[in-house]
Amino acid sequence: FRSLEKDLQLPQSGLARVRDCNDRDDVTVPFDIRASGFALFTVAAECRSLVLELEPFEPVVVSRVLRRGEQSLGELVLRAAATADVRVTRDPGGEIISGATVEMMAMGDADRASKPVIVAQSLTNEAGWAHFAALPPYRELRATAKSTDGNRSDAAALRLSPREVGLIDPLRVGESAALIIDAQIDEAFLARFPSTRVAALYITPIDPFRESEKLQRNVSGEEVRFGPLAEGEWLVSALVMVTKTSYAPFDLGSIV
Repeated sequence: FRSLEKDLQLPQSGLARVRDCNDRDDVTVPFDIRASGFALFTVAAECRSLVLELEPFEPVVVSRVLRRGEQSLGELVLRAAATADVRVTRDPGGEIISGATVEMMAMGDADRASKPVIVAQSLTNEAGWAHFAALPPYRELRATAKSTDGNRSDAAALRLSPREVGLIDPLRVGESAALIIDAQIDEAFLARFPSTRVAALYITPIDPFRESEKLQRNVSGEEVRFGPLAEGEWLVSALVMVTKTSYAPFDLGSIV
């Protein structure tokens, strides 16, 4: 690690957090930083994202998948972190929500197809405020909140400079919606391929920062219910089994 801030010394320790691992829960590993700025740590491989927390510096976001045996992340140049406070309220009514989980996400930088990475999480206090002590500057951040009853907010955008204090007031959690889908195969198609059936239905938020809200339901011949859902536009798709060994995906359009 190397600091760009003349008045800030590198911390003596940090935390490495990996998320979205194939065969294990999220993993947090502490590590020490030597006087030379060199750090050595072992962390789970094959996870989709790695965030290195080094307050008061910005968290380092590594959005690519770390492979087994990989031995170096290279030299990482650090700026001072930004901070932010978020107040979560209920819409309509403006009631303060305590105990809500607020996530701050950043778009991955590995390539254009990278998915958003959770940079930090915080719970709202009795006054409805969630505090973020270290956020990466010069990145597009999105804050979303989820209340204890499962309702979610829309995403609020934030872009900060080093040492800047950001504010989102309020971040509104709206009433949830439900989507019921009765998936049927066209009768003319069914006459040609009588074994055809809808195997699964998927709904995905159009906003890529809400990728984690993607839902899947297997279909057993009855109506399928999705909920609770945050307001917004959702893409609906299906996986159709045409024969016992042949499957085909179908986009069914979007719904608000």
